Amino acid sequence: MNYDDAAIAALRFWRPDDAIIAVAIAAAESGEFNDLHGDNISLFSLSQRAVYQSFACDGDLSHGAWQIFCGVHHKLLTAITGNSDPCFWASYLEDAVNCAYVAFLVWFNRGGYTALGWSAWSAFNLGWHVQFLERAEQAIRRNHNVSF
Repeated sequence: MNYDDAAIAALRFWRPDDAIIAVAIAAAESGEFNDLHGDNISLFSLSQRAVYQSFACDGDLSHGAWQIFCGVHHKLLTAITGNSDPCFWASYLEDAVNCAYVAFLVWFNRGGYTALGWSAWSAFNLGWHVQFLERAEQAIRRNHNVSF
């Protein structure tokens, strides 16, 4: 995946101005689309591991460009995919459009699974996405005929 793939996927669900932020968050969350799996279970406390273990695939809890955290969003992922296997979710979320769709639902707070808006992503809360905004905007401009 790259900026253009993320932009095309984001534009299916967000308006262009929000899609820019979405792509920048995805770039920050996934290491510019290089590491699509994260939040290894080993990083959590023993009590958290006990809660999250059944939602991990090969030890990882977050998947896709938007790093959807299966420990929190397992009900949403089960409802969307019709499957409760975390490795199925990981594979599903590797597809840019699927991941953008789930991210949009998290952002829009469908089903009440998380906080409304961009605050669902630590990359946004910590400002990590800012360094990717220019490249995200360029990708949105290339893939959508929009004046900003």
